Amino acid sequence: QRHPAHRPRVVDEEAVHMMHVSRTIRAEIFSRGFFFDGSFDLSAQTDCVPQTLLSFVSMLLSGPGNFDAHDNPRALSISQLIMFNAVKRPRKKVPCAPQQETASATRHTSSQETPLPIYIGLMLHSATRKKKVVNKCHDLGLCVSYDRVMQIENKMTNSTCSKYRSENLVCPPVL
Repeated sequence: QRHPAHRPRVVDEEAVHMMHVSRTIRAEIFSRGFFFDGSFDLSAQTDCVPQTLLSFVSMLLSGPGNFDAHDNPRALSISQLIMFNAVKRPRKKVPCAPQQETASATRHTSSQETPLPIYIGLMLHSATRKKKVVNKCHDLGLCVSYDRVMQIENKMTNSTCSKYRSENLVCPPVL
């Protein structure tokens, strides 16, 4: 057992280790870019997340001896949400309604949009058609904003129409 006087030093050392780990993972998060190509397949999901982040989240969930991050769908989902919500520098707080003190405006770049938040946004909009529901989940960091859902849906619609025109044939994109 350690003497209580030694505890602050141990906590400080652990904090320094965590700082180094987070700095390494954040450097990898911001060094890569991912742009949604319309595919939700497993390779697109794993390619958008740095392996160190995926391994770290998998070890948090399953224990430090578990290195099978690519087989853990929960670790992959959480890693995608971390990647999506990571910001280089937090924005300043902005004043809002009188009942709330301040709110932080989070802006997600399209290069950090991973397949999961896009899928959740599209799925929510498809199921509810409610802007408020999509934006509520966006505020929680779970999906892209309603405006981004509309952009993606418009892009998909335009590409489908272009394909119909180029082939001079009308056929549903999913049979």
